Formats: sequence, C-alpha cells, structure tokens
Amino acid sequence: MHRSRDNVRWSGLDAHRPRPWRQTTKCIFCGIEGSQTSEGALTKEHVYSNWTRRFVPRTLKKFKSLRAAARTDHTQFVYINRPGDIRDWQVLCVCAVCNNGWMRQQIENPARPIMIPLIRGEPVRLSPDQQQIVATWAVAKAMVAEFAESESVTTHHTQRKYLMRHFLPPKRGWAVWIAHYPPTGAPMLWVSTPFLLLPNHLAARRPDRRATYYNGVASTQIIGQLLIHVIRSTHPRLARMFRFRLPRGQAIFRIWPPTLFSLNWPAGSIDDASATYISEAVREFIGRSGSGRSG
Repeated sequence: MHRSRDNVRWSGLDAHRPRPWRQTTKCIFCGIEGSQTSEGALTKEHVYSNWTRRFVPRTLKKFKSLRAAARTDHTQFVYINRPGDIRDWQVLCVCAVCNNGWMRQQIENPARPIMIPLIRGEPVRLSPDQQQIVATWAVAKAMVAEFAESESVTTHHTQRKYLMRHFLPPKRGWAVWIAHYPPTGAPMLWVSTPFLLLPNHLAARRPDRRATYYNGVASTQIIGQLLIHVIRSTHPRLARMFRFRLPRGQAIFRIWPPTLFSLNWPAGSIDDASATYISEAVREFIGRSGSGRSG
C-alpha cells in the first residue's frame, strides 16, 4: 500500500456498523451538557447552511444519505432514507452559545462572501487566506455531519476544540480540496465514507478483519457548482499526501493544508465521472490496501 517515514505498513480493515446509534447530549465543541442551561441547550446545526439553500436542488419528501464501506473483496453501500429536504438536514450536536457565537461570527460570516462566487462558478481569484476560510468552513461541517450517525465519529474532541479556539482546521490529519463542478446529470449532494486504517502489526493481531470502530472518513459535499472533498485520517500521511488522477484539462485543488498560492476560479472544471471518482477515490485506495496491493 504505502509506507510512512517510520516504514510502518498500514492496512484497511473490512467495515460494518460498529455500534448502535447514540445521540450526543453534549456540545461537540465546548462540551457543555445541553440540559445544563437554556443558553447552552443543544441546537440543530445545518449541514447545508441556510445561505446555501438556494444553490442546492430541492428534494421530494425524503432524501438518501450514502455511506460506503470498503472491504477487501467488495464495497458495501448503505443508503439511509432521511425525511424532508436535504437542504434542511440538521444535526443536534451544537449548543446555542457556539452556534450563534463563534461558529456564525468566525466561520459562517467570513466564508459566505468568499464561497458564493465559487458556488455560482463566477471568475474569482482565491487568495491563500481565503482558501483557509473555506477549508475551515468545510471541516466544521464535516465535524458536525459525523454526528448524524455517531458510529461514524472519527474526530477527537481535541481537534474540535482546536477549531473552536483557532478558527482553523487541525494542523495534522485533515485535508480539503475544492473543484469546479457544473453537474450535468442528477448530482450527488453528500457522500461519506468512514474507514479504519491500522498499522499491519496491529491489524494482524485482530481475530478477524471486521472493523469495530472507524478512525478516518472521506466526505464529498456538492453546493451549486462547488465540490468540496474532505479527508480526515489518523494515518500519518494519508490526508496530506493523497492525490487524485483526473483527465487532462480537469483539476481539483487542495486548499488545506494551506498553500502559498492564489487560485484562479473556475479552472479545470470536472465532469460527472470525475466527481464520482473523487468521492470514491479513498474508498478504492483503502480497498486496494486491504487486499495487499500497492496504491
């Protein structure tokens, strides 16, 4: 598969639903119990922010959330039917103080004027500072979306606290890419792939290859003409070093870890096939790793 600098080889394990769904009772960022005070009561945080609603297709009475788990010989897809419009997808996991305070003032408000031209596909030059603002917004949404199904939570509480205190994604284990994607077919809107990667010497000790927990996730979110892909992993280099192979003339741009270069937008627009490939790339990579093939 791949080797980290300490020459430790890692393997992907088969995944299944590790444990029953449990709703969190504490704010995932500040840790306050939702019932302690009325000010700290848990609120439902939108995965798709209110200001993005007009750019997201209206669904019917329900929508499907796709979760994919890579096995050594096949991939298991789990479609979860959710009631209502995906634009109203909310997760009860953030207290009112955080939701109406730093999340709005330090993440939502700065990201909105930067992201709207990207969502519309309008020409714009994205500075390194602006890229970090978009990446912070994307990571915050990925952290919230994990709690829609608690068995898929892979982010350590110290990483959520880092984002709360610094208004930036954690420095290690996270990567964010964006691409210009004017979908021509029925667009996917959210794809999440939790996975478990372990060093070979630990994987070999397990009685079977079933994952009893996850330690990484890849998610793809579509808003208008903007595709956002986020990888979170405990593997020392997976998120930082992962690369996509796209057809000539198409491009996806990494905006976290931070770069020193501005980005002309839109550039190298991707098509439906490439959007699907991006959403499945980590899953395919983990699958090859689990079977012992190099990737």
